[in-house]
Amino acid sequence: MGIAALLLTGCAKTGGASAALPEGNAPSSVRMNADSGYQLVYSFTHPPDGLRPQGGLTLVGDEMWSTTILGGSGNCTGGLGCGTVFKVTAAGKETVMHEFKGKSEGSAPAAGLVLFGGKLYGTLSRGGDKTNCPDLSCGAVFEISASGAERLVYNFKGGKDGAGPYARLVVLNGALYGTTSRGGGSAECGGGEDVGCGTVFKVTPDGKEDVLYSFKNAPDGAAPLGGLTAVGGILYGTTQQGGEEERGTIFSVTTSGKESIAYSFKGNRDGSGPVQDLTTQKGEPGLLYGITQNGGIVGTKNCGDGGCGTVFSFGTQGKETVLYRFQGSPDGTHPYASITPINKVLYGTTGLGGNASCYGGNGCGTIFKLQLTGTGYKETLLYDFRSAGTYPTSGFTVLDGVLYGTSKGGGNNGVGSVYSYTP
Repeated sequence: MGIAALLLTGCAKTGGASAALPEGNAPSSVRMNADSGYQLVYSFTHPPDGLRPQGGLTLVGDEMWSTTILGGSGNCTGGLGCGTVFKVTAAGKETVMHEFKGKSEGSAPAAGLVLFGGKLYGTLSRGGDKTNCPDLSCGAVFEISASGAERLVYNFKGGKDGAGPYARLVVLNGALYGTTSRGGGSAECGGGEDVGCGTVFKVTPDGKEDVLYSFKNAPDGAAPLGGLTAVGGILYGTTQQGGEEERGTIFSVTTSGKESIAYSFKGNRDGSGPVQDLTTQKGEPGLLYGITQNGGIVGTKNCGDGGCGTVFSFGTQGKETVLYRFQGSPDGTHPYASITPINKVLYGTTGLGGNASCYGGNGCGTIFKLQLTGTGYKETLLYDFRSAGTYPTSGFTVLDGVLYGTSKGGGNNGVGSVYSYTP
C-alpha cells in the first residue's frame, strides 16, 4: 500500500468531498515570514527518524511527546517505517524514543498520547492480531515509559471487538477510554462483521478491555475517528458518518455503555464529517467545541459542492451552533485539528487553504482564531503555512503562552514538522 493510502485510511468522503492530503505536490524548501509569530521547531528527516506526525503533543515536564504514523526502522510501507514515539523540546531537540516494528507489535500510531500513572498511553491503527483483520490487522493500545520501554496493553481482535483505533485515549475513573473506527460486529457498514461501524471501548493498564458500545450506522453513528471528551462523568465524541442524514453525529455514552445520538449533522451550511476530539474551555463546563471537515459554504474555490468545513459549538443540553463557515482559498479550508480554546478565543488550523500555492493550488493550510463579537464569531487568519510546515492536523499544546503543533507535511525535508506560534 502506498503512502497516500496509508495516511488516509478511514477518512471516507462525506458530503461529496474529501479533505485528502494530495501527496504529489507537497513543497519541501523552507520559506517563512519572520514577523508572523510562526517558528519551525523541528523538521523530521528520514528513517530511522519519524515521518508524518499526525497527533498532538503531550507535555511531560518541559518536553513534548507524540507519535509519527511512519518512520523508524521497522519494515512497513515499502521501507518508510512502521511509526515512532518521539519527544521534542521547545528548543528543537528531538529524540526518537521508540520505533515500532509492525506485525504483532503494531504500527501506524495516528494520534497523540495521554499521561496516566507516570506512563504514556497511545493507540496503533494497525498491526497486532491479524486473525480477524488480515488486510490491515486490528490495531492495539500501547504503553511507553519515560525511558522508552514499550509494552502492548491490548490487541484488538476485530469482529465484535473493535478494530482500527485512530484517536487519542482519555482517562476517566482510573481507566482508559477510546474509539475504534471499525469493528463492533455490525454488518451495516459493509464487509460483514470483520468491518463493523466502530466502537467505544474501555481498557485498563493491565490489559482488561470491554466494548462499551458498538455503532450500528444510520440513524446511529458510524466510523468514529476522533477521541472522547469527559464532561461530568459522561463521554462525548463524534462519528464521521451515520446519523439521520448520514453526515456524521455527536454522541454521548456513559461508562456503563448507554449511548445516545446527541446531534445529527445535516450537511451543507450545517457541516458534515466531524473527525476530531471535542474540546472544552475552563468556565464553560457544558459547552463543547469541534470541527467538521466538510459542509458549511458550498460551491467556493477548492471546496466545490462538499463545502469547506465549519467550526461549531455544542451544549450538552443538545444545542448545536455553527460558529464559522470556511470560505475557500485564500481563507482556510477543510479543518482537521481539534479546536484549542484559550481565554474565550478559539484557535485552530485548517489542513488546506490560505494564500500559499501547494497541493495542486489548494493551499498549504492556515492558523486561525475566532473571537466573539456583538454579531457572532469573527475569524482572523493568523498564518498561511508554506513549505516550513504544511497540512497541520493536530490541536495545540500550550507551553509558556506559546502554541505548539505538528504538521503532516512540509519542514526542511517535506515529511512533517513540529512548529510553534506565538499569539
